[in-house]
Amino acid sequence: MPHRLNIMDNWEQIKGVLKHQHHQLTEDDLRYEAGKEDELYDRIGQRLMASPENMRAMIERLDLAL
Repeated sequence: MPHRLNIMDNWEQIKGVLKHQHHQLTEDDLRYEAGKEDELYDRIGQRLMASPENMRAMIERLDLAL
């Protein structure tokens, strides 16, 4: 089963870290919608020129670190 972000507890913090580390990310890039995590990984990956799988792994690591 794919990892699901705990939006209520961590997304704002994760988003802040991502924006700090990757200034090119916009609010639209980081828009989270429950059930549409794959679209989020795709948007971020396109902006950072990385695969959605790498973006998922990076976000999961951030989520676990919080």
